[in-house]
Amino acid sequence: MSETSVIIPLYGNHVGTSRLPVTVRAWLDQRAPVTVVIATAGELALDDDIVSRPGVQVIVAPPTETAPGLLRNIGAAQVSTPWVYLSDADVAPLDTGFLARARAAAGDGAFVQPAMLRMTQSPPERPVSEWRLADEPSDADRLCFVTADPDGTLRRLPGERIVWEDDAPMVYPPPGHGHADDAREVDLRPMFHWGSVLLRREQFEALGGYCTAYRGWGCEDDDLLVKLNGSLPVRHGWRDAPELRLVHFEHPRPYTGEPLRANRDLLRRRRQRGVAAMVADDRAALLAGD
Repeated sequence: MSETSVIIPLYGNHVGTSRLPVTVRAWLDQRAPVTVVIATAGELALDDDIVSRPGVQVIVAPPTETAPGLLRNIGAAQVSTPWVYLSDADVAPLDTGFLARARAAAGDGAFVQPAMLRMTQSPPERPVSEWRLADEPSDADRLCFVTADPDGTLRRLPGERIVWEDDAPMVYPPPGHGHADDAREVDLRPMFHWGSVLLRREQFEALGGYCTAYRGWGCEDDDLLVKLNGSLPVRHGWRDAPELRLVHFEHPRPYTGEPLRANRDLLRRRRQRGVAAMVADDRAALLAGD
């Protein structure tokens, strides 16, 4: 019987749609039984081989629910497993023991921000459970960007530059793999999956889930992390269990312009009010079905 539901939001033409076969199989290959819940905004053309697999559930929300936090709330409300893993369509666990070990690491709190390898090409055809790093890095020799051989061997992509910011490992991508639109932007990215969160379903509900006021991609996961850090013991995977890795399938940023600026302003205002007020607002919205 499944103890964890992996909640994956999807809408529009996000590149994650093309990676779902790889991502879903990687979650279903976990040694701990898992339910994969794909929450979409409106009907999407999903591969029948994905949606028909045992352990996969597709929840179709109204087409207006175009925000990952909204869709994760909708997905989590439909499951009964003790644990929920809040994820994305373009990340996959590299180890078949990932979920079981992440649950052990979470303890009575939450497990967040696992270490991540950024893959810059289409994934090899072999299942993720067969992928292996060519050279296992030491703690002092972290790596982030990788390419893959056809047999699933992952190799460091040369040219990345790793720095520390706010006591966390960050990376400047190798030449030609940046997202910055112009020279004024700093294309610095985390070496961990920012929004990945594993916690008990009852804890997620007690926090009010994700704030429902965000639209589009961006800041909804920062908001949830503020509430988590102010309410529960939080274990950061990149620091507390760096051997537990995800693979992220790189793509152009899906969020720019006005929605992101509005989201940042909303996050700033909510943080000024404090965690207790954030949780109270979100619990009220969740109970009201907003």
